[in-house]
Amino acid sequence: MTALAPPAKPVAPSRLVAEPRRSPPAAAPPTTAAPTVTAPTVTVVVCTRNRAEGLRRALESLTKLDTAGLEVDVLVVDNGSTDHTAAVVAEIAAASPIPVARVFEPTPGVANARQRGVTASRGEWIASFDDDQLAEPDWLRNLLALAEEKQTRFVGGRVVLSLPEESAARELAPFTRMLLGASVGMPAVRRYDLKTTPGAGNMMVHREVCERVGPFDPALHRGEDTDFFQRAVACGFAAWYTPEAVVHHCIPADRMNDAYLYRLCDVIGNGTAERDRERHGRAKLAAVWLARLGQVALSLLPRWAWAKLRGDAEEERGRRCRLRVARRYLRDGARYVLGLPVEIV
Repeated sequence: MTALAPPAKPVAPSRLVAEPRRSPPAAAPPTTAAPTVTAPTVTVVVCTRNRAEGLRRALESLTKLDTAGLEVDVLVVDNGSTDHTAAVVAEIAAASPIPVARVFEPTPGVANARQRGVTASRGEWIASFDDDQLAEPDWLRNLLALAEEKQTRFVGGRVVLSLPEESAARELAPFTRMLLGASVGMPAVRRYDLKTTPGAGNMMVHREVCERVGPFDPALHRGEDTDFFQRAVACGFAAWYTPEAVVHHCIPADRMNDAYLYRLCDVIGNGTAERDRERHGRAKLAAVWLARLGQVALSLLPRWAWAKLRGDAEEERGRRCRLRVARRYLRDGARYVLGLPVEIV
């Protein structure tokens, strides 16, 4: 008989120690990437034709712009120059800290040149500058600051005159300074209106304005900037002015004489009569013409006579130029009312 092995001693159950439940690792908070802040991009467009040395000074001033935090380039639109304009642009570009380029626009006319500048530019903002101007270093920064403050896409700045040395001491009358391109009677930030319009020599627009307003009108041989502004207003854009964005308009000695000023007066009088005919039509233009005639008789003539009586030569010249504008307006306005041809100045 087989002996049975004694039963195994019962094994005392071991004390089981429960491990604390571990919480799953907390999920890391989602990381939100900081929004990318892109620098404003601005193309300064300079239209020129056969003014190589004046252009040189203008470009030299632009290469000294304060561009910290901005992306700025300069585009010269050569509207058919036959002088050494191309060589000047190449020379400036080689030494400039700001990119400077040149495009050639063979079709004559400032409107064609300005539009070529728009289509060839690469900035989101397009700033207009003339080839007989000098820019203050903070010019662009002040235009952009105004655009930001007013949340607008159309801005302009102040033009001051840089007179030739022999005329620097002259106290020009306000109307004379206006004829030569100065900003007159605009000491503070203000909104432009249809009577006070920005000039293309100190104007900056967002590309959206150009896309919505359309091109500069090539049919216009003058006033293309005023026409562009008026169409922008019709599209709902508000334009603002700041006296802090300064450019200097360089006036050569041969523009300081009465013959040149009279030429400017005739251009203004002729152009104003043309715009009034387009705006009002012949019938209403007749009433506007009569109002202008009354202004001449009751205001302009007495003020000119008083300046002449006082012997104030500069004030008398300004008043005389104002009368010249009115005279040209009355002459051409009458021809429009009567349906007669008018020679465009």
